[in-house]
Parts: sequence; C-alpha cells; structure tokens
Amino acid sequence: MYFVTFCSCPSLCVFTMSSTMKYIFIISENKCALNMFCNLVRTGFVTCQNQLTRFPPRLANRFASSNFNNKDNIVSAPIAKDNVDESDTFGTIDKQYNEKIASNFVFEEDDNDKQDEHERKVADIYRPGKADFLRKINQLVHDKKDVRAALEVLDVEMRNEYVQPEQEHYRILIHACALVGYTNKAFKLHREFKARGLPFHVGIYTDLFSACTRSHNPVYAREKAKQLLNEIREKHINPNRVLYNSMIQAFGRLGDLPTAFNLVDEMKQYKFMLTDEAYNFLLQGCLSDKESGFRHALIVWRNMRRKKVVPTLYSYNLMLRCTKECGMGDPNLIQDILLEAVSKQERIFLEARLSGELMNQKVEEEKLLLAASSGQEGSKEISTSKNSGPNWWEVDIKSLERSLKPGGYSAPSILEANPDFGNVLELGLQDTPESRMSLIGKLDQIERCMAADKVLPDMKTLSILLTTINTPEMELEIFKSIDNMGLKPDTGFFNQVIKNRAYRKDHKQGIESLEEMLNYGVAPDIITFGCLALCCRDRKSSLKLLKDMHSMGAKPNVQIMDILLNQAYVRYAVADIRLFLEICENERIPVNKRLLDKLESFYQKYRAMIKRKESGGKVPPQVFYEITKENMKNWREFTKFYPSWLERIKFDQIEDPMAQYKTTKDDQDELKRKQKREASKL
Repeated sequence: MYFVTFCSCPSLCVFTMSSTMKYIFIISENKCALNMFCNLVRTGFVTCQNQLTRFPPRLANRFASSNFNNKDNIVSAPIAKDNVDESDTFGTIDKQYNEKIASNFVFEEDDNDKQDEHERKVADIYRPGKADFLRKINQLVHDKKDVRAALEVLDVEMRNEYVQPEQEHYRILIHACALVGYTNKAFKLHREFKARGLPFHVGIYTDLFSACTRSHNPVYAREKAKQLLNEIREKHINPNRVLYNSMIQAFGRLGDLPTAFNLVDEMKQYKFMLTDEAYNFLLQGCLSDKESGFRHALIVWRNMRRKKVVPTLYSYNLMLRCTKECGMGDPNLIQDILLEAVSKQERIFLEARLSGELMNQKVEEEKLLLAASSGQEGSKEISTSKNSGPNWWEVDIKSLERSLKPGGYSAPSILEANPDFGNVLELGLQDTPESRMSLIGKLDQIERCMAADKVLPDMKTLSILLTTINTPEMELEIFKSIDNMGLKPDTGFFNQVIKNRAYRKDHKQGIESLEEMLNYGVAPDIITFGCLALCCRDRKSSLKLLKDMHSMGAKPNVQIMDILLNQAYVRYAVADIRLFLEICENERIPVNKRLLDKLESFYQKYRAMIKRKESGGKVPPQVFYEITKENMKNWREFTKFYPSWLERIKFDQIEDPMAQYKTTKDDQDELKRKQKREASKL
C-alpha cells in the first residue's frame, strides 16, 4: 500500500509516487492528476489514512460525485504486494468505492481562532459593505447630527465586520469633527488615513484647518496648524482658493497674524484674486489681537477699498467689533491710519501737514497779513473798539465755541471709499472705544456708508454700536433707526439694552425694559433674567425677580444666583447670602468653581473685618451695624450653616467639552495610555 499526502503548488501539475517511502505526492489539483489518483484509489492500489490531515475541498467534492461510480472510467493498474502489512488486508468483504474513499478521510476541525472568525465574516455575503457603512455615516452626520455615533461606526462596527474604510469615510468624519472643534480626533483620523495609503484629497486639509479654527485649545490648535502648513509645503501641494481661505482663517483666529498676512501675499503671488471672504478672515484675525487689532483692521479695510472689493454686512459687523474690542497699539503709528485712507498724491500732502511744516508756513503767512493790515486800520479799530461791544474778559466762551463750529460739519468716516481729510490736521486720539468710534463715524454716517455699498444694517450691527457707546442719547438714536428701517428687535438686543442700563446704574429703567419688550412682541429668555439680576440692588428686588421667574415657569441657574450673590457681597448682607445659598440647595442648582471661590473669598474677608473691628480698626457701616446692633447674630448663623452647606450642595464639575464625542475605542486607548504612564512611574 501507498500513503497519500498533499502539497499545493500552482506551477506543477503532476503527481509522483515514491516506491521507497510508499507515499504518493499530489503536487497539484490538475484534472489529469486527479483522475489518475482516483483510479488508483478505486483499484485499491492506494489507501488514504490519517496522514492526510487537510484535504482540498475540490478533491473532496470530486470524490463524492457520482461520476466515480462508473467503472468504465477506471484504469486498471497492477497491485503491488511487496512489503504489505497483513493488518491492511484483513477481511474479505469489499466496500463500494465511494464508501471506501469517504470513510477513510479525516478532516481537521476548526479551532475557532481569529483566522477562522475572519474567514467566516468575509465569507458572509449578506454582511454590510463599504457603501452601507458610508450611507449610515452620512445619515448620522448630516441628518441626526450625531457625531459620536458616526465615529462609533468607523471605530467599532466596521472593525468588527472586517470592512476597510475608504477615502469617503474619512472625509465625512474629519469634516464632522471639524464642525464641532474636535481637533484631536480629526488629526488622529488623518494619521490613520495616511497610514492606509488612501489617495490624497485637498478637501481633507481644508477640514483640518477648520478644526484648528474651532478648537477649544488654541495653543494645541496653533501648533497643529503650523505642522499642517509645513506638511503642505514639504509635499509641494498647490492650495486652491478654498484651502487658502481656510488657512488664513485658522491662523488669524489663533492669533498668528503674521502668518495670515503672509498667506495673503502668497495668494497675490500666485495670481489669486482676493474676495471679501479672504478680507473677512483677516478681520477675524485682527479681532484676536486685543492690543493693536483696530489699527490692523483699518489697514485691511483700506486695502479692501483700494482693490475695489465691496464689503458685506459681515465685513461691517467685524469692523465694528474691532472698534469695540481692540486697541490702536503703538501711538506713534496712529498717523498711518490716516495715511492709509488716501491716495498717493494726497499722502504726500498729509505727511507734510502732520509733520508740522505746512502749519508753520501758514502761521507765518497769517502774521505777515496781520502786520500789514494793522498799520492801515489800527487807529480806526482802536477808536471803535471802545463802544462796539463787551470787553475781552466779558466774552462768552461757549457761544464762541459754537460760532467756530460750522453747522452740520462732522469728521469724515474712515470707512468711506473716498474720505475727505482736507480739514484734518492731527489725530489726537485716546485708546478708548468712544475715541476709536469717532474715526468710524456717527450712526448716520455709518448708515450712509453702508447704503453706498448696498448693505442694510441688521440688529447685530445696532447691538454692537449700542455696546460701543453706552449713552442714553445713542440708545435713543438706535431705537429711532430701528423704527425708521422697519427692523424688529430680538431678545438678544433687549438683553444688551438691559445690561447697558445696569452698567449706567439706571436700574429702574433696566427693570422697565420688560414692558418695552412686550410692546415690541419679544419674549424674554433665561439670559434676560440674568441681565435683570444686574439691576437688583436689594433683597426685595432680588426676591421679586425670583418670584417672577417662577410665575413664568423659569428656573434660576447658577449664573443668575452668582449675580445675586455678588450684589449681596457688595452690601455685606450675610443674611441675604445665606438665603440665596438655601435657594440654590432647595432648587438643586449645581454650583460651579467660580461661585465657590467668590463665596470663600467673602467668608475670609468678613472674618478679617471682624478681627479688625475687635482690634479697634475701621470697618464698613454694614459690618459695624452687624457687630454692634445685631451682636453678630447673622454671622454666627452663617458660620454654622456654611460648612454643612458645602457638604450637601451639588458641585458642577468642569468637563472636557469634547468628552461627549469620544467613542468606546477612544476610552479604551485613553485607559491604556493611563496604565502605561502609571507603569512607567513605578
């Protein structure tokens, strides 16, 4: 007998017999070789025993087929009887050929390892494929806005189903992470994308810069943006207009203005036409520079005017925000603002005027004219001056100032396309919002300038103007503009009105703002009650506010209670502070670290004032009254209440805003890193 073994080699197509080793080697599953081997088995020349450990599927199916029962296909062959073991020939009852073949094969059972599991998953034709997962991710991101579930599809579901993601899967998920500012995950997906060797797409870089723009960690985002820019330059990638705008926006908002301006120069070098979108991103970058952002914003604005780019409503709102929030910077460079707004010919004239040369020349000419005219009409003027009017010390200075000011004249607005600075001699400005607003112009000038650009102001524009110049006159002027333009004020506008009146200490009118909201058909929100809390200066008005909130179905939050407590700190009202803390506990309002820090600071400060009074020092009248008249009754009750309140109150811990988007795999990876760090310390 001969024993059988198999080896698969596609390049060979024969089988051989070894007479010395008594083995037949099936080299290939070639049809001719299989037929010859089957004939040998049928004639009994070959017996398959346990040495055949892994039988090829094709051969097993071929043996089981009914074609081999046909004896006409059998080729007779001599049976070798040399060195035959008697145990192999025991018995005289011969079996059918198919029974003899099938009964002697022993197949190896599956051990259910990862390879077998992978083969079972891949062989399942009904499992979801790449297109199915892509459709599911699209639905979760765009329809349901569930970024975490979409990330779970990539990290968990596709991994469990052994489906390899393609470029489209990564593009959608990186874009979704960019929209919510999940910068860390966006760059992690980008690393996986590059590790898989998927084809490059410029849109992924645009989304990565957008993720840096919206990041909650500016330091980390600035570092990642620089690395990404270096990668683009190392790979010699030519950015398009959209990618350039995304890079300018990212570096501008992250406070890297030099890089943002360099990118604009690079766009000019590559013949990209600058649009209002690019200039708006530069204005966003100017907002990040609180020291000299206003000067940079004016230079950007004048550059936009020079390039004949028409500003939009968003451009005007950004410019007004820069006026409100950013400073001028170096006072020696203030004159550059004026020079940037005129043409080259006018610039030469203005430089000479601002330097003082033309002023000195004009003064000398006036002196010569006065000297020439005084010789001819001197006696006449002296004789008539005695009877013509009051003495020089009787002149009304205010009326003289009014006569010197031309009627209807106002300083030019630097926002205009062609401002007239013919009457401007010097820019003696202070770095305050009101002073910076004088360069922009008054409300009517801004409206005329916007009308020339075919832009209508909205409520956001008027809200910025209202916060920049917080005066009753400006507030009245803005309300007139709202009525003239037919705009409908929203809740945010009235919230700003209430806050401005509180800052002007016009608390009564601030509380009356609720009636104005009702007249315009505007409903208050929770922020409205927070602004009204700024107008509550005593215990009665504070409790009335809380009562009105309950009647309207609103619940106070930690910000409102923090404002009411701040007002009580100023009054040194220990009893009011305890009352508000009890309200926080009864309403189950979770307090934050800011409220607890202020409360502890007040506690220590009040203790120090009591010690100062005991040592003979001076204290505020409220503390003096508590010590002398009340015999520190309220303070003793507060000292007993405060420690127990700290134990009972619910504390609102500050969590990572990106924790809501972390997947199961992210949590597992974070746990592994934590364990690795702890192991390295040991």
